[in-house]
Formats: sequence, C-alpha cells, structure tokens
Amino acid sequence: MPPRKKETTEEATEPERRSTRIRDMPTKPPPAAPAAQPAKRAKKTDPELSEWKPTKKASSKKRKKADLAAEDAEDAEDAKTKDVEAEEKPKKKVKTEAKATKGKKAAAGKEGAAPAAASTSEAATAQPAAQGGNEAKKEHSALTIGSALPQMILKNEKGDNVDLSTLASQNGVVIFASPKADTPGCNKQSCHFRDSTADFTKLGYDVYGLTSDTPAALTKWKTKNSFQYTLLSDPNREFIAMLGAKTGNATKRSHFVFERETGKLLDAQIGVKPDTSHSAALEFIKGL
Repeated sequence: MPPRKKETTEEATEPERRSTRIRDMPTKPPPAAPAAQPAKRAKKTDPELSEWKPTKKASSKKRKKADLAAEDAEDAEDAKTKDVEAEEKPKKKVKTEAKATKGKKAAAGKEGAAPAAASTSEAATAQPAAQGGNEAKKEHSALTIGSALPQMILKNEKGDNVDLSTLASQNGVVIFASPKADTPGCNKQSCHFRDSTADFTKLGYDVYGLTSDTPAALTKWKTKNSFQYTLLSDPNREFIAMLGAKTGNATKRSHFVFERETGKLLDAQIGVKPDTSHSAALEFIKGL
C-alpha cells in the first residue's frame, strides 16, 4: 500500500504565522542624538598671575626663609650706609677744623713766642690731671675675691647717701643684685631673702638689695613686699659693673658675700636662679 500522507494540522502552520508576525512588527526608532551643550567661556586670567603655580609646603617654607634672608640683607645694607654717612660727616668736620687751626697758627706766629710758652704750661698742668683721672678709674676697678668694698656713695630707697666702704664695719654683708624691681623673678628672689633675714642676722650678716631703679621705685617695692633690709639704687650700674654683674644695659641676677670688719669679698655668684639664691648664700656662710 502506498504510504499515507501526513496530515497538515494548524499546529504545524502556527510557527510560520508567529514568525511572520514578528517580522511584520514595527521596529523602534533609533535614539535621538544628545543635544550639544553650550561651550563654557574661558576665564580671563592675568598673564603675570597665570605663570604662578602652587607649590608644596616645603617650597613655601623655602620662600619664607628667602624673604627673611632678603630682609636681613636689606637691614645690613642700611646699617652699612648709615656707618658710611657717619664716617663721612666727621671727615667734613676735620677739614673745617684743619682750616681753622691753620688760621690760628698763623695768628699765633705773628703775636710771638708768649702764647707758645702758655700752651706748654697748660700741657704740663694737663698731665697731672690725666694721671689723677687714671687713678680714679683704678679705684673703681672690678672686684675679685679678696677685694674690699669700694669708697662709693649710693642712694638707698629713702634717698639717703650710703657709703659702701662702711657697710661691713660691724657685721658681714650679703648683697643680692636684681635686674628690675617689682618683676616676677626679682620678687621671688627678694622675698626669699626677706623670709631668710632672721637666719642671716643670727649668723652676723646684714642683707642689702641692689638694683638700677630709682629710690622712689625702690620705696614702692619695699612697701609692697614689706622688706626689712635696705635697698640700694645704682642707676648708672657703676657698682654693679664692679661686681661683674652688668651685661650691656641690664643686670645679671647674683649675690655676693663680704667679710665682717674687712669688707673683703668672700663669695660671688653671678647668674643665679631666683628660687635658690638665698639658700646658696646661707650655705656658703654656714660653711665658713
């Protein structure tokens, strides 16, 4: 028998219909191109500023150091110019003085030999005066261990004269020097000596404070802190310089111990601390 033909069903034709439907579906339109954004305006920059670029912290530190070095160099140049100007001015004065001396010499030659004799006599009298001035300077030379208190007059807080050479006539003497009255460090040092005055008195020593302040300032300082000892005013720092406690226009904190009757310097401590100056002086005296 001939083979039977396969029956065509709707199920066999359905895939073709589906495929035809998918092909016939409308395709999606392509996405529209994004709108072009307006170009940003370029900022106007200063050509001088545009060259500068920020650097690291290290470069800023170098720049600061360079600026400081430049300032120091400018200060040095200013100082040199001032020195040059100061040197030039005396030269002009010397020239004018030289002209004046030439005129005086000519007038003296016309008058005769009498003025020359007078000048020689004046020169002879000037030499002893210069020698006397040198002797006065020697009297106020620096004090060393074994040197006696000098014959010098200072004012106390009351404005009365005090002869330094007579301070140790009855008792030993402790003098502490302070940079400035009524300042924190000086208040510590002076108040420690105030609280230890009885201990020094038992050992036979009198306490004196020494500063470059005026008697009026010392009076206020003494009244404020109830000091029992005398304060000495040395406005020109002459005695302070003799003790070796002067540095420029300032006073080094220090203390000094002088022997009874002789007034000889036994101990000198310069550059001490305000909290330990009194105790160091007491320990030295107890060890004598």
